[in-house]
Amino acid sequence: MFYKSILKGNFKEKKFLSVVLLLMTLILTSLFSTAIHLHLESKKFLLESYSASQQPEVLVAVENNQYKSNFAEKLVNNSKIKTSYVQEYYTGNFVDQVKDKEVVFFSPNSNRDFKREDLKKLNGNEVLIPQSLKKVYGLKLNQTITLKPGKSFQKFKIKGFFDDPIFSSSLAGQKRILVSSSKFNSFSSHYPQNGMAKYKLISGYLSNHHQIAKTTPKVLKSLGNLPSSAIDYSFANIESNLMLIPSVFIILLLTLSLFILISILIMLWYLITVTIDDNKLEMSILLSQGFTRLKVILNYLVKSVSIILTGTIIGIVIGYFSYVFLSGYLSNVTGVSWGGQNELFSTITIGLLIAAALIIVCVIGFLKALRVGPIIQIMQQSTESHKNFHFKLATISPKRLNFTLGVNKFIGQFKKTGTLFSIVSLLTFLMVVILGFASLFNSTSGALSVLGAPDGDLVLLAKNSSAQLSNVATQISKGTHPTYVSKADQMMVNINGQKTTVDILEHFNKSTKLLQGSYPTNQNEILLTKKMAQSLHKKVGAQIELKYRGVKKKYQITGFYQSINNNGLSAKMSISGFQRLNSNFSPSQVVINFKKYDEAKINKLIKKFDNVDNVNVQNGRATYISGINYVRLILQAMLLFILIITIVLTCMLLSMLVKLTLIQEVKEFNTLKMIGYSNFRIRHILLYRFLSVIVLGQLIGITFGVLIGSPLGSLLMNSVGLSAVRLVPPFGMVTIICLGILLLGSISVAVSQRK
Repeated sequence: MFYKSILKGNFKEKKFLSVVLLLMTLILTSLFSTAIHLHLESKKFLLESYSASQQPEVLVAVENNQYKSNFAEKLVNNSKIKTSYVQEYYTGNFVDQVKDKEVVFFSPNSNRDFKREDLKKLNGNEVLIPQSLKKVYGLKLNQTITLKPGKSFQKFKIKGFFDDPIFSSSLAGQKRILVSSSKFNSFSSHYPQNGMAKYKLISGYLSNHHQIAKTTPKVLKSLGNLPSSAIDYSFANIESNLMLIPSVFIILLLTLSLFILISILIMLWYLITVTIDDNKLEMSILLSQGFTRLKVILNYLVKSVSIILTGTIIGIVIGYFSYVFLSGYLSNVTGVSWGGQNELFSTITIGLLIAAALIIVCVIGFLKALRVGPIIQIMQQSTESHKNFHFKLATISPKRLNFTLGVNKFIGQFKKTGTLFSIVSLLTFLMVVILGFASLFNSTSGALSVLGAPDGDLVLLAKNSSAQLSNVATQISKGTHPTYVSKADQMMVNINGQKTTVDILEHFNKSTKLLQGSYPTNQNEILLTKKMAQSLHKKVGAQIELKYRGVKKKYQITGFYQSINNNGLSAKMSISGFQRLNSNFSPSQVVINFKKYDEAKINKLIKKFDNVDNVNVQNGRATYISGINYVRLILQAMLLFILIITIVLTCMLLSMLVKLTLIQEVKEFNTLKMIGYSNFRIRHILLYRFLSVIVLGQLIGITFGVLIGSPLGSLLMNSVGLSAVRLVPPFGMVTIICLGILLLGSISVAVSQRK
């Protein structure tokens, strides 16, 4: 009987309030579970997606003639690598009408990453192709393609596709192609006459990715004094690229979740207030009949908790499948498997935590009902309040009365529409910031302006010695007139106790984006990335200590530059500067920049000079941009996902708030009708009030998005070592979305009024 008495009255209103609470819980649970789950798992997914043992993998490729039989044993003994195994691979090219793509040939029988039975059925000239090549070149099953292993062109038939590990393919940006055992053996039997380059790939595993930084110098030490061109060491790139994705755009998703959490908590408090006001009379009657306050409040709490738990269960299901859908979409876009373990358990845990938070807010909110008294007490308080009001009215001046009535009217209107205004402003602000980020990464050139450009369009590598480097660089320079030619290399050094990759250059490329300071002019100076300087707490002009193989030297910081390599923790110095640490050092690379990047021209140079003995010519910009474009694909997918969520939630919350406000003002509508207002006039007044609040909220959100969005975006960029860039949202798109939301708001108000 007790619960039946509570459910009497305006059933439609009570049903709507229940639905609102259910939807709020569902939205918050599903959104937060997806956002937090992505945040917690994204690094692990990308880091472990290619590893059969689900552990971070170390990949070291060494030229066959430089390889020593004890290298793998040294890696295990001198570092934290748990196990290791050695594979052979040969280099070649995938031949396309536009350009050639460097690839590496593996045998599936010798490759421990691929042990499925179907991979062992490759025969003759049958191959397995990575998904990334399939997407770029539109390849199909059973299609015949041309590959160039060594000097000869050969036809191969595609028998299947596989998920290629994006960062293990950092072997000079090459992609793996799996060939049959018989074909791989023919490569071996005709090597080196077939002109193929042969490498030994040492693969090892770490127990967790936190060991990467400590393992790097130990691995390099194990390899001795090999020239850097003879080694391809991969997992420094793993860490740097992994950090970029969650550092910026998962943060945006979490920021959206936080905004939604704030909006829904505001709305939940408003909903509780409406519920208490709407049921105050019923509560008073129950108290007059002998029910305790605790029992009355407990009834509403039980109802609210049951609704929240129902919404949580539905939200967990939606959140789980949303994550499965999003990870599948990212896998399809990038050609890399996104997957992990315990997704459902994590989603359930997040859902229960959110449910607990909402229940706590409900408990605190319903404590307001403790002030509700029995019906007789309420009538006495109402009579007393009425007498006091008339007494005060007779004692104040007309001017003060008008001012007081005006203030009270403003406060009353703000209480009714302030929640709507706040939520529209918050979500519009977030939408403007998201579109500002989207505009930055809408093109490759925009992404390069944020992430930084490579040092060279063309990179020459000395395979065994640097004897031919200068000769090839001179020949290229005579016919092309490059703007920048510099000998270069990369070494791992210790800077103030922190292991860091240092780019060593003969001349500094003026296209390197300086964020502060100037380029080094002598051998005692060094450039740091901004994030590196922040981690060391150093400013321009400060002294730092570099240590390499026991030799220590002091260097002065001349400036900061922008880079995402090695997680933004890197440095640049001159060749003479590094020779202070190692007098026998000789660079094994040459980087060349041109005034205007011409890919066709670059590819011609590669074909012309790549067969020169001891020199490997690479398109440095293309390799760098392919990585940038991969990051852009992920960012665009996530931004689209975030933007859609923002727009949908804005419309849903807008509709709910309009309905809640109308429920609270039913008595006012009846009063207006009694004094002669028509339904049309009442609807016109309400439509004007709500739409003016929505428009004002959007204008405030856009204004703050433009004024505050750029500093916030710069702060976020600086936190991951990128340059401070101005976020300029596409105002055409912002206007279209705002008008669309305004139209939906108008429809929502019109429909709600008719009900």
